[in-house]
Amino acid sequence: MARKRSVKSELGDLQAELHHAAGAEQAAGAAEPPPPGESETVLRELESALGKAGEDAEDLVARHPLAAVAAAFLLGILVGRIMGR
Repeated sequence: MARKRSVKSELGDLQAELHHAAGAEQAAGAAEPPPPGESETVLRELESALGKAGEDAEDLVARHPLAAVAAAFLLGILVGRIMGR
């Protein structure tokens, strides 16, 4: 059975990959990284917000597993009916 990973650990892995790629790019060309721009700031805020939302969703499912399964089931039926038209 596949091992469960939390959203937080997956985000940490992605962040490590980005840092590794940025380090390789820096070694290949630029002498020093450019200062963080507005887009990087927005991306950091988005990463933080998504991490918080993921943690909240995990907590909600842990507190109410039956309701989470029922909601996913009903959402699947709804999407299936919409896609079937």
